[in-house]
Amino acid sequence: MGRVKGSVGHLDRSLSVEDVRQVSVASGAGGNTSVEGAGPQTASAGVSRNILANLIGNGWTALLALAMVPLYVHLLGLQQYGIVGFYTALQTLVVLLDLGISTTLNRTLARLSAYPDSGQQMRDVVRTLEMPYWAAAGLICVLMAAASPLIADGWFRSHHISTATLQQALLLMGFAMALQFPFALYSGGLLGLRRQVLLNVIMVAVGTLRAIGAVAILGLVSPTIQAFLIWQVVTSLLLSALTGVALWRSLPHSTLQPAFRREILRTSAGFALRIFAMSVLALIVVQGPRLEVSRLVSLKEFGYFTIATVLVSGLGLVVVPVYSAVFPRLTQLAELTQQQVMARLYHDGAQMVSALVLPAACTLVVYAPQVLYVWTGRSGVAAGAGTPLAFLAAGSAVNAMMYIPQALQLAHGWTRLTIGLGTAMVAIALPCTFILTERYGISGAAFTWLATNAAALPVDLWLTHRRFLPGHLIRWFRVDVLPTTAVSTGVALLFRLALPGSPNRYLALAELAACLAGVSLAAALVTPRTRGPVISLLRARVPAFS
Repeated sequence: MGRVKGSVGHLDRSLSVEDVRQVSVASGAGGNTSVEGAGPQTASAGVSRNILANLIGNGWTALLALAMVPLYVHLLGLQQYGIVGFYTALQTLVVLLDLGISTTLNRTLARLSAYPDSGQQMRDVVRTLEMPYWAAAGLICVLMAAASPLIADGWFRSHHISTATLQQALLLMGFAMALQFPFALYSGGLLGLRRQVLLNVIMVAVGTLRAIGAVAILGLVSPTIQAFLIWQVVTSLLLSALTGVALWRSLPHSTLQPAFRREILRTSAGFALRIFAMSVLALIVVQGPRLEVSRLVSLKEFGYFTIATVLVSGLGLVVVPVYSAVFPRLTQLAELTQQQVMARLYHDGAQMVSALVLPAACTLVVYAPQVLYVWTGRSGVAAGAGTPLAFLAAGSAVNAMMYIPQALQLAHGWTRLTIGLGTAMVAIALPCTFILTERYGISGAAFTWLATNAAALPVDLWLTHRRFLPGHLIRWFRVDVLPTTAVSTGVALLFRLALPGSPNRYLALAELAACLAGVSLAAALVTPRTRGPVISLLRARVPAFS
């Protein structure tokens, strides 16, 4: 379903531009309300810098996460790390309580930033949507406190971790999730204002503190799941607080205090509920099978599956920076009906996703066991998670190709297609996961992810282009994706034949690095959007290209 989880909606069209201006004038809005890149003159005004900021922030986050997992496994053990995997999957379920609020804020601020004199309206929108969001955070605590005894006693299959320990862990999970919950709202607002640089500074700082602090606590204080989760509680509070302050300081100034406005809730309710439906379907498609697997296999096998899932999540951290930078600009261009400029930005975004995601995905597919061995240092993990990793990486690559098309859908406020596809994917994914996991274990579950995305992609592409960019589907295939796919696959396979994988961990790391670098360079050179900058860089740094 592409980027449904965390994708963005907007206020209903009944809140017109003239309404915004009238509200702003009547409330005495003032100050500087301009937002970088709001004008329609160019397709990529401010987008390149935001993509770079997002790549740095998400890249650092991904590298940090990958580096920490072997340490967490070593300090906690596979069974306790399996609980961390359950916590990671459970975190995404709290998006259900978002009810489309954070997505509505993101889309609304992006729309309003295209017009002057909307500062008071922006501040009123944030205050109005902020209040129910914090109420939902409190509800998370209540729900986890009520459900923890039942989950601890009846969900996990473990003879080495007591029910009391599991219950304590679940309570701490509830606190951590509740305190991090508002981060989604505030970060959505910053993305709508196109303040990606500021957002990434906060994420990198808190993420680094969270990762290093967790290892220090586990190594020096207590190697227990309770200690790990207490630190998650502390850093979750810090992340939400810093992001909230950053959003309020980024909003245009106004002479009046922000006010809670019931009409904003009424106007945004319809679209927010449709975004909520999309989020529910996306969570079921993505996390439903993972939770199902946690019940069908042992904690050790689920630990293998979690390791593969964490590694593949790095692909999402590559594509999300492009999506997050392109989407607000697409929204502004759709609002101002700049069709030709929007089409150029759309194809640029699709090419950037292809050039960034496909080389990494192909490397993971052809070198799956070696990647796991280099990463964890455990041959058992490489053997147990290698095949699932290959399937998950291929499925995530297919899924990434739907990000920019779905950004185009949501920039126009169209949700029907994603809801329909999500319903179909749920109908396929859940029963197939059960059947294939029972028969083939975690490899069967991973294959389901690939199959459902491969079935959804053609439908998503055809209907999106027919509605918003007629005549551009062939260009999407011929220029944006197919050359990069063919070159990435071919070069990765050539490296696999030439370098079959050394049993030495450090030599294997060098082989993987060479493969990724070679595939990435080849992909960048055949992708129109990246070819020029890469050639310029090579000419400046490599004498042979000058």
